[in-house]
Amino acid sequence: MWFLAQEVSSEQARQDSDVEGKAGKKWQPPPSTWMKCNIGFSWSPSLQLGGGAWVLRNSQGVVMPHGRRAFSTCSSQQEAAFVVMQWAVASMSHHRMQKVTGHQLLT
Repeated sequence: MWFLAQEVSSEQARQDSDVEGKAGKKWQPPPSTWMKCNIGFSWSPSLQLGGGAWVLRNSQGVVMPHGRRAFSTCSSQQEAAFVVMQWAVASMSHHRMQKVTGHQLLT
């Protein structure tokens, strides 16, 4: 089991570095009294299924609340991006987060 966990960890590290490369730059912290939200989404045309995740971090990069969710019947990639953004913003409101910046949408 331990070996499998290490294998998954190294694969995740590789994927994380790939995402950094796609985004073009490293994560930048928000001002000290603010939080920063990063949002990612994906869409499957064959399944008409979208999925998304968001993560909120403070100015030190510490992960605060986060979430992930699937959305059925997304007819396009643009619709999937929209519903994920809408859900992420609603989640910020639900968690009573008022000083949030840096919505970065990653595909």
